[in-house]
Amino acid sequence: MLSVLTSYLPWLALTIVIEVLVAWLFAPRAQRKQVLTACVVMQVFTHPLACAAVYYAEAPVSPVEVVVIVVEVLLYCALTKFTLRRAIGLAWVANVVSFVVGEVMGIILFQ
Repeated sequence: MLSVLTSYLPWLALTIVIEVLVAWLFAPRAQRKQVLTACVVMQVFTHPLACAAVYYAEAPVSPVEVVVIVVEVLLYCALTKFTLRRAIGLAWVANVVSFVVGEVMGIILFQ
């Protein structure tokens, strides 16, 4: 169990860093603290569930990512004053960027 956790945590940390950077770009200056806090909370919630769905339940990645984006859009709207349009943009861009970076890092590290 410890080896699973130690191999998982760097990926969670990478996702949090990437998505916080994207959220920082999307957030108006007056809302940055609130948006960045919401972003971290969402990643701690959605990332483990998405990883479990893909790696343990063998769910296809694309539908899992779509569900994650929908959940994050709803949470950004609920936890911040973001419009639906801004929440969709942030959730989509953050997840695409973190997915691509994660895939590239996986290729570099494991092939």
